[in-house]
Formats: sequence, structure tokens, C-alpha cells
Amino acid sequence: MAKTSLSKKDMTHQHIVEKSAQLFNSKGYAATSITDIMEATGLKKGGIYSHFKSKDEIEIAAFDHLLTKIFTSFDPSVLNNKTTAGKLYALIEYRESLYDSFLKGGCPIFNAGSESDESNKKLQAHVKRNIERWKNTIMEIVKAGIINNDVDQAVDPEEFALYYITIIEGGNFLSKVYDDRSYRAKAIERLKRTIKEEIAK
Repeated sequence: MAKTSLSKKDMTHQHIVEKSAQLFNSKGYAATSITDIMEATGLKKGGIYSHFKSKDEIEIAAFDHLLTKIFTSFDPSVLNNKTTAGKLYALIEYRESLYDSFLKGGCPIFNAGSESDESNKKLQAHVKRNIERWKNTIMEIVKAGIINNDVDQAVDPEEFALYYITIIEGGNFLSKVYDDRSYRAKAIERLKRTIKEEIAK
């Protein structure tokens, strides 16, 4: 079945989302203005607001776009025939590869999460939902490893998943503050050692 071509309206909508996503993720949600989005898209304010009711709505669409791209770009077949530790290493390597492609502004979960608060509960809800999705992915891998006798029964899947996310995002935080990717690299190496010590058999 042939793919359905996007209408001009849909193409414009997608154009706004894609350009805004890169702006928000590199410049920041609060720091990015509608004027910035106008300049990036080449559209007038009316053209943007004919697709979105508010800047908050653009923020959510842009964040969801980046997270959808992260999950759909991943090829799950790379996890085939791997140990639990091997699967966790593969997820780390995939995530690291993204920072040299469309995530040059850093982790969208960290970036949006650090700016979303009581003033933007909708964006905050989307951030939380994707953290849970990430956590559940790690938990399921560890749980399967325990069932297959590939991981020690004493390992708590949720505790490990939260540690995994905390180490990565802690590295992202320091890398952003110091503008130095070596902090993230050191955090990743520590996480790999933990996987080797606690997960690998």
C-alpha cells in the first residue's frame, strides 16, 4: 500500500514541530520565543497560531516529537541473542549515538524536565510519562533476566532502573552546567561498571 502524502497543512504543522523541537532542546523552553520560532520556520505569527493555540501547545508537540523519534529510531533487533547486560549496554550505546545526531541540544527528558513545573503541568505530565516508559523498558529487561536465570534474584528491577536513569541524567546535568561532555562519559562508564558488577553473570 502506497504511503499517503501529507497535505500542505500537515506539512506546515510538522515543519513547525520539527524546527521548534530543535530550538527548545538547544536554547531552552523558556528562552525560546515565538519570534525565534517564526525565524526558524519562516512563518508569520498568524501562520503558527493557525496550527497551535499557544506556545505551551507547541512545546508539548515538540517534546513528543523528539521522544517519538528516540523510540521509533531504535532497532529492537539489536537486543536479540544478547545477555541482560548486553541489552543494557546496547541501550546505552544507542542513546549515546543520538547526541551526535538529532539530540545535539542534550537529553530532551532532562531539558524539558528541568524547566517544567507547576506553571506548565501538561509538559510536566508528558515528561513523567516518558520517564515511566524508560523506567519500564529497563525493568522489563532486568525482570526477564531474572526469570531466565541471567540476573541474580536479589536485584530489584525498579531500583536498578531508577539508578540507571539517575546516573545518566546526572551526567547530562553536569555536562550541561559545565559544557563538558566528559561528565556524561564518566557517568556512563560508572553505569557500565555497575551493570558488570550487579547484572552480568
